[in-house]
Amino acid sequence: MPTPARPHTWRAHTWRNWLPIALGFVLALIGLELARTKLVVKLEEAALGQDTQFAFGASDAVRVLCMNAKDGRDCLTSYEVAKRPPAILWLGNSQLPAINRVKPGDLPTPKVLHALVRPRGHYLVTYAQPNANLIEHGLAFTALGPLYDTRLLILPVFLDDIREQGVRQNVAEFLDTPSIRAEVERSPVWPHIAPNLSRGGSGEHENAEAASLQRTFETAFNAKLEAWWPLWRSRPNLRGLLGFSVHNARNRLLGINAQSKRKVDDTVYKEKMAVLEAILTHARERKVKVLLYVPPFRLDIPGPYIDADYAKLKADLQNFASKYGAHFANLENVVPGPEWGMVVDPVYGFSDYDFMHFTGEGHRRHAVALDRELRKMGF
Repeated sequence: MPTPARPHTWRAHTWRNWLPIALGFVLALIGLELARTKLVVKLEEAALGQDTQFAFGASDAVRVLCMNAKDGRDCLTSYEVAKRPPAILWLGNSQLPAINRVKPGDLPTPKVLHALVRPRGHYLVTYAQPNANLIEHGLAFTALGPLYDTRLLILPVFLDDIREQGVRQNVAEFLDTPSIRAEVERSPVWPHIAPNLSRGGSGEHENAEAASLQRTFETAFNAKLEAWWPLWRSRPNLRGLLGFSVHNARNRLLGINAQSKRKVDDTVYKEKMAVLEAILTHARERKVKVLLYVPPFRLDIPGPYIDADYAKLKADLQNFASKYGAHFANLENVVPGPEWGMVVDPVYGFSDYDFMHFTGEGHRRHAVALDRELRKMGF
């Protein structure tokens, strides 16, 4: 008769089951801590690559370049100190504050252009949100226009950013001020903004949630962990970098690079052109002039745009400018090839062409080209 197997005790069975999980947890914490301390990359700067840096000028005495609602108060404060002169509001993306191969003395286009127009009595203020889309621009223009004595809106339209969707929280926060929210809701841009908000503002539901016991406990618990544990403070950035790394690794494996052609969905394109028309309509209602322009684009090598899509965008911008009384300029060729950069992946070290960012000299050329257009318009 065979000897019966010796039964495992509950304690031994549980210990063996939990050991791999515990080891995995410890290894994951070690890996995250190494990523936090060795991979010092801000999520918002990761896509720029190692050779390109933001130059928002957070320490400047006069702040004329901001990103969104979070730092926008700095620009508004500088404007109020200047006694609210006639303002030019410029909305854009990371091309405006990011400088490739930055050297001492290099300035981003908005700061150079501000210095050029200020002696003529105008005050240029710029809000440049990386990957900003036209819905976010519509919200920013409607919210910021009355805060500044806005006489002119400068608006570049990037084919790449036509694909971007939604309104990010740091832009939606403009609506947290009741008077601004009321202004935006009255505008022709609101029907395009409302369905894309990722957060609803200060409605009854949000107030009830904020007052709930669960929310109160979670807020206090997170605050204590963030004060005590650096890894916990870094979790949003690490989470974003993980997604960024997976995305780049996938592209590398599939052979997708900066020159790969990418079609713009026809429905998305039509939706964004409708937003643009709403912005131009609102600017005309406010008696705000508009400079609508095709931004600098790298032309020395084949790029990611499908020729037909790019040609259609340029033609549509020119037609919209004519229809709504805006000034149109095509500045795609103002920055020559040598002034453009390369994107060096901060995680893997991959190198690829950059079709968005250029050197300090490129920024100077961009500013001079825009100043020429502003002079034509009487600014």
